[in-house]
Amino acid sequence: MRRAGWPVLPLVLAMAGSAAAYPQKGRGPHEHCGDRFDPKSMTSRKVQVLYVQTEAQERGHEAVHLRVRGTGGEVLTVMVGPSEYVRSQKLELAPYDRITVTGSRITCEGNPALIATTIDKDGNTYRLRDDDGFPRWVKRKKQANASFGRLPNPVR
Repeated sequence: MRRAGWPVLPLVLAMAGSAAAYPQKGRGPHEHCGDRFDPKSMTSRKVQVLYVQTEAQERGHEAVHLRVRGTGGEVLTVMVGPSEYVRSQKLELAPYDRITVTGSRITCEGNPALIATTIDKDGNTYRLRDDDGFPRWVKRKKQANASFGRLPNPVR
């Protein structure tokens, strides 16, 4: 009697192992570090942009991260925000740009990083997060629900 199911098991195991070897769509490598904002670690750095990187996030969104070099030669990652929000602010970043980044200094995956609250470029200040680290692209519950329950003024 021949068993037809036994050759399938090695194939299933091989496929399961190969799925873990390839990057999965969803969370980018730095996404989990964005929740480490600490207002006590705020700092400002004058830096030069080495490169701009977009990372896939969950639900098909992309996040903008910068790799920068500070005046002392330190290289770090700057977490800017969702690419849609960055574009809506008309913030254009490119290699060799000289900018000032203010944000919370953290360590992400053993590397120095900044979660940016503001970026100053060419005399313009771009606000990305509030002083407590809350993203400006997300509405706070209080603001979102401020008009909840109010009826519009009747037309006379």
